[in-house]
Amino acid sequence: MLSLSRARWSLVVPVLALLLAGGKAPAQNKSEDVTFDTVDGVKLKGTWWPSEKGRKAPVVVLLHNFEANKGGDSHQDGWDSLGDALQKKGFAVLSFDFRGHGQSTGINQNVFFSQLNLAQNRYAVGRLDPNMPPTTISCKDFKQLYYPYLVCDIAAAKTFIDGKSDAGECNSANLVLIGAGEGALLGNLWLYTEEHRFRAVPPQGVGLAGIGRWTLDPDPEGNDVVCAIWLSISPNLAGRPYRGSLHNTWLRDTSRVNKVPMVFVYGAQDKDGDAEALAALDAAVPNFKRGGEKARGYEFTGEKAIPQTKLTGSKLLDGNLPTEEWIHDGYLGPLMAKQGLKAARNHKADENFYVWKWPTTLLPAKAQEDKMLRAIPFRVLGIAAVP
Repeated sequence: MLSLSRARWSLVVPVLALLLAGGKAPAQNKSEDVTFDTVDGVKLKGTWWPSEKGRKAPVVVLLHNFEANKGGDSHQDGWDSLGDALQKKGFAVLSFDFRGHGQSTGINQNVFFSQLNLAQNRYAVGRLDPNMPPTTISCKDFKQLYYPYLVCDIAAAKTFIDGKSDAGECNSANLVLIGAGEGALLGNLWLYTEEHRFRAVPPQGVGLAGIGRWTLDPDPEGNDVVCAIWLSISPNLAGRPYRGSLHNTWLRDTSRVNKVPMVFVYGAQDKDGDAEALAALDAAVPNFKRGGEKARGYEFTGEKAIPQTKLTGSKLLDGNLPTEEWIHDGYLGPLMAKQGLKAARNHKADENFYVWKWPTTLLPAKAQEDKMLRAIPFRVLGIAAVP
């Protein structure tokens, strides 16, 4: 006759009792591997942590750090542990490998090397033989000025999440960004462009030539972002400085103008991280004074020094440090409790029209013939990128 130990019975009995009562055993959420495409044909590999809350679940996007021509990926250090922990707190979570990093090396050759994308994507590979173009890419081949194009991967991730939201699996109108190092810098760039992207309705019979007559929603798409957490944010991208753009434009626009709460995290013994956080807050908060009273409207914008460590980036997620617990209990918990959950909205990102709007420029971000959002216009933003 079969027998079970007391420990095993302690696990089985509650489930049997629930089933006999006509109920169902509680679902155990797990992560799953996902793949989604960018506008220029890169197949991004990621991890999705679903939430039992469905359309009541806020969404977190994790942006990993990396070193130019060396790599980095979404599974290094404590990213997976953070995803597990946030899922247990009710969040849906997406992490992914930036193009050319980790498992995101596959491409659609016909799209990646098409006439529309060849000008920049030829700088993502070594010697390009037009008769035998490569089927994969690697960050080891990236030229320095190619790295800004990784921001298109974040745009693709948002489109993926919007699809999940429209299907009732989460609420992407409540988006949290958590990035480290250069991933955090790219997150700031993407957030800045989202604050200038608007859903649009063109009048009947008016095409791109009449874009000035399109009717724009009053609220930018960046309003979906409820906060951002930056771990050891880098002012450089692949060795090229972007400090001026970060401080003078991106942070001033997203934090001062649009009031997106954000916190800069660093190791207490990391002098460079300390200095970068202070400089960022000087840009993000009017009349900022370290240790002073929080300015009205900036209660959740600030800094967090992780004690007794000089670790940087995602290494701050080390299990021996309190970073992970502080993120979900010390910051996100109080913030979400105070702000509440914004109502879900149907994005229909594949159907809608969008434009980027700056004081002197109006550009289509997605027209009727586009299946996805267009690549971010770096030249208009004054960002150094190829070609």
